[in-house]
Amino acid sequence: MWKKDASGAWVDRTIDMLADNSGCILARKILIADFNDDTYPDAYFSCSGFDADPFAGEAQRILLSDPVTRKYKNTIVPVIGYAHGASAADIDSDGKLDVVVADMRGNNSRLMQHHHTFTSA
Repeated sequence: MWKKDASGAWVDRTIDMLADNSGCILARKILIADFNDDTYPDAYFSCSGFDADPFAGEAQRILLSDPVTRKYKNTIVPVIGYAHGASAADIDSDGKLDVVVADMRGNNSRLMQHHHTFTSA
């Protein structure tokens, strides 16, 4: 995470905003949106894992903002998939963003479905 300093130079501020900077083996797509409805951008990582047989996949991740501390929590989403893409939209018209992930091989070739409400708490 980069931020401009007083002189206008970009400075790496990741350690100030994110205590846990672990991530995916391979992030195929990153969605930037306000997933926890706190007016700050969050980042959903569609992860695929090692790109080799048996294509087992890995857990998805999301960085959720905290409007009070202005820091981010690195959260593992309880979904394993060989995910090659993702999109976010309010699919069920409940006023909250939903994430749809394209799982190329996982879940025994069934459509990967998971609904999760993201909160900053």
